[in-house]
Amino acid sequence: MIWVGIGRVTEFIPLLRGLPLGKIAVVLALTAYWARGSRRSGFPPLLSTPLGRNAALLAAIGLVSITFSIWRSQTLHEIGECTAIAAEFWLVYTASSTWRNARLLLGHVAAASGALALTAAAQYTGGRAEVHSGYDTNDLAYVLVVVLPLAYAGAVTAKGWNRLLWASLCGAFVIAVLLTASRGGVVGLVVVVLGLVFSADTRLAPAGKPRASRRTALIALLCLIVFCTLCWRILPAETRGRMQTFAHLDTDYNMQRGHDSRLDIWIRSASSLVKRPIGFGLGTFQAVDGMTGGQYRAPHNSEVQIGVELGFLGLWLYLRMYLLSWRVLRRVSLPPATVTAGVETDDQKRIFAANLRISLLGNFTAGFFLSQAYSNLIWILFALIAAMALAQTPAPRVIERRA
Repeated sequence: MIWVGIGRVTEFIPLLRGLPLGKIAVVLALTAYWARGSRRSGFPPLLSTPLGRNAALLAAIGLVSITFSIWRSQTLHEIGECTAIAAEFWLVYTASSTWRNARLLLGHVAAASGALALTAAAQYTGGRAEVHSGYDTNDLAYVLVVVLPLAYAGAVTAKGWNRLLWASLCGAFVIAVLLTASRGGVVGLVVVVLGLVFSADTRLAPAGKPRASRRTALIALLCLIVFCTLCWRILPAETRGRMQTFAHLDTDYNMQRGHDSRLDIWIRSASSLVKRPIGFGLGTFQAVDGMTGGQYRAPHNSEVQIGVELGFLGLWLYLRMYLLSWRVLRRVSLPPATVTAGVETDDQKRIFAANLRISLLGNFTAGFFLSQAYSNLIWILFALIAAMALAQTPAPRVIERRA
């Protein structure tokens, strides 16, 4: 299901293109779940969690929006798409009743995205890197930026050759994002990389020290500067030229009025939302843009997208998903107040929780420039986060000490 929804397996198996694999995967997963009678005793139901209730309220608003939608057939179509995402959300949550299962799913998210990064880099022949049957350039950059911290967590917690493979995959993520020449993706990449460098919680602390030292962070930053300098030198001239526009944002068409730029779209959308606070209905953004003098453009902003479609209440619930997720991950990533002598602590879970917080930052930053409010990726991560605080961990292993 993850390889279909995020990894877009059709890129690797062309014969499957054109099939509704996402819906098929969800139906098969639901069938397998009920066939096993997998009602997991002892694991709280999704609606008993704050994230689950908040997601359910947001889904309810989406369903109810058909009653006030300005384009009911499109809203009905979008409800069908979002129903599959809701089923996926519930399945991922129920499958994560143990930390081992949650860790496995996080690994698959990172591996599927890594396959996209390697494919984009291998197929690159100039211009802007993309995965033709799955993502355009900007969407690909968004996925890679959000998942990079999970690949980094895999490298930190792995050993031997596995660590080297995960570290190499992190490099592939960075290179692929740069090759997309997505400016929003690069901004998200900067936020993620700085978060990984300066957050001591995202990596293992040196033995005997509760936190990584400032010296370690400084060394990591210097290595990052050297790596970025090398990447800049080997980037194609076209990509470097596009990135250099950051130095001249005042001449960028997206920041100018009167060219149907993103700034124009956002200003029109804000005005529409103020005039109709309840929203215009799920999936109706482009119609609203056309009604307000635009060219039926996409929102290019996840918050603007959900605000126009589901109103102020929908926007608040969407932002609250981030707030609740941040609180859950903060609680999980905190080291235990006391550590019993001779007991091995679960550092792995805390590291992944801390890196997921960086993923949320990357998602909010890169998603600010894209229409990703109903992305498979973010809702899979929300489901995993909802389960992480409740997921059962193996009993602590007591380390025997010789007399």
